[in-house]
This record gives sequence, C-alpha cells and structure tokens, in this order.
Amino acid sequence: MTDILTTYANYLPPELRQLTWRLHPMDGKLLLFERDTGVNILLEGEETAHLTRIAPRTLLVAVTNICNLTCHFCYRNLKSPSDWTTDSLLDFCKSADDWGVLEMAFGGGEPMLFPDWAGFIHQLYDETQLAINFTTNGMMLTDEFLQAIAGKYGNIRLSLYDTNHYEETIRKLVANGARFGVNWMITPDDLPTIESKFLHLLGLGVRDFLLISYKGHDARLHFSSEHYIQLADFVNLHHQR
Repeated sequence: MTDILTTYANYLPPELRQLTWRLHPMDGKLLLFERDTGVNILLEGEETAHLTRIAPRTLLVAVTNICNLTCHFCYRNLKSPSDWTTDSLLDFCKSADDWGVLEMAFGGGEPMLFPDWAGFIHQLYDETQLAINFTTNGMMLTDEFLQAIAGKYGNIRLSLYDTNHYEETIRKLVANGARFGVNWMITPDDLPTIESKFLHLLGLGVRDFLLISYKGHDARLHFSSEHYIQLADFVNLHHQR
C-alpha cells in the first residue's frame, strides 16, 4: 500500500506530505490517518480498487462500569465489575493496533476512575500507533491532568448533564487548549431551548457537537416522530449557516 501513498503524495498539500500517515485499507478505498493532527484523507481510484477492509477503523471500549455520578437516566449497571486491568487493556489495544485499528474510544462508567488513567494514556501512546479518545463527565478533570496528557490523545468527549457543571469544565478545556467535543443528550424537554443552548455552547468555545438520544426505559425521554422532525429542522438550519 505504500506504493499507493507514493503515487498520491505529490497531490497532497505540501504541509501534509511529511506527516506520519497510517494506511487503513477499506473496500475499494484507502484511508490515510495521522493521529497527532486527526487529519483523515480518503483515496479512491483505480489504484485502490483491489483493497478490502481488514479491521474496523475505531474500537469502543468501556474500561469500567463505576462512576462518580448517579444520573437517573443512566442505563449501565454500576455494580457490574470490570475485569480490565492496565496490563490486559494495554495488551488488547496492542492487538488492535497490530490488526490495523486506528483509534480507541474509551468510555464507561467514568474512565477517569480507571487506575492511573494519565499514565495509561501515555503508555498506550508511546507503545502503539493508536489515537486515544475518551468520554468523561468532566468532574475529575484538572488543569494538571490536561497538561499531563497534552499531545498524547486525540479527542476528549465531554458529556453534558445538568449535574456535572459542564460550563466550568468547558472553560477549563478551552483554557488548556484541549481537543474536545461535547456529547449532548437531547430529550423532548430540551427541544424548546435547544437553539439558545447551542448558541451558548458556541460562545463558550465548543466546536464539536455529538447529539445523542436516551437509551433507557423511561418512555417520557424517548423521541416521537414529531420530535425527530423538530430536531432535524434545527440541525439542517445550522448546517446551512
């Protein structure tokens, strides 16, 4: 596959030609990925027609079920123990790296409760080619932690809850130059104020939004067809701006 990259290299902008690309074959295509910048380039042509996918692009791993919050809408069994240890998780990630996986996305529970989370991020970055991402409620993030993992991770996903003081955490992430996005769970009750909250989050410095839905058993928190239409109207309106 390196011959394909050589063929296409001269067509890349000069500032991208010297990056350390990982090559990820897909069905009839080749994805170039650079973990330190997060840049993706998809190549497709006669040169890539013979390629087939050999591994998923990203693996999602719940590193623990324990959490420092007790959100009423959470569907995870917080009492269910996790068998992951630093060594077993690192071994698993190394196997994924060898397989051709590009990124790990860690969740929970709360990953910040995994033993020596900063140390694990460093070890995984240094011993694999994987990009490292994790979702957190942000309550345990500190300036010291963010500075300690700087340059060693891909993206921090901050969950937005009424109980986790997310505005304070967003300011902290922005102040530390962190690469982050927000995971925003939308319920029917959020729809009347979704635009004002979106604009407020933009003002705080958020530029990456993932809108997610409730997955539990409370019917009041699930969308109806009309709710989905309202959400789609909001997304389409701001996508066009």
